[in-house]
Parts: sequence; structure tokens; C-alpha cells
Amino acid sequence: MLQHGVKCAPATMSKLRSIGGGARYNKCGATPLYPREALDEWALARLGGLKSSTSDAGD
Repeated sequence: MLQHGVKCAPATMSKLRSIGGGARYNKCGATPLYPREALDEWALARLGGLKSSTSDAGD
């Protein structure tokens, strides 16, 4: 589980590193390192807008 309750498998993060669309990262040798701020930003972008009810389309 990543930040803000967003679930993402390690294999998915690996695929997103390859094709784009994942969180920004640094590398230490072959190991990707994700700064917490980058994971926060990425997770919040995936969540979408806030809703006040189930019929609310949000932002």
C-alpha cells in the first residue's frame, strides 16, 4: 500500500517506470527509490476530486 490508501503492486510500479505514468523516482544502482513527496503527489493525482455524496461527480 502506498500513500493515502492507494494500493499498487511492485510489478505495477515497475511497469509504470517503464512506460511512464508512475511516481518520480531516483535510482541507487538498479534499485528505484521513491521520495515520499513524489509518492504523495502521484497517489493524490490517482484519487481524483473530493465528493460529498455518492451522486456527486466530484472535480
